[in-house]
Amino acid sequence: MERFNQLNLRGDIGALWENFCVSERFKYNYNNQKYGKYYFWRTSNQNEIDFVEDVDGVLHGYEFKYNKSKMTKGSYQFTTQYPGSTLELINRENFIEFISPTITQG
Repeated sequence: MERFNQLNLRGDIGALWENFCVSERFKYNYNNQKYGKYYFWRTSNQNEIDFVEDVDGVLHGYEFKYNKSKMTKGSYQFTTQYPGSTLELINRENFIEFISPTITQG
């Protein structure tokens, strides 16, 4: 299937964004010898967290949204089920800090 439309015309922009963020995070972690465990999380009601990193026994959840938006209500079930975990929304405004935490935007 040939899909070379502009981003605003694509129906799969959310999936592309999620894939981009995860693959860039993997590259950053690998290149900086930061090895961890990676997961995604989904409930039986289909509430989900796009990406979960286990860093020293602490779970960090990330939701990826290409457009500015808020966390879904179901996303907060994650922090309730896993006390001490974190949850963060990653979008176009803050993705640089996610894919390469050592770079600061200026």
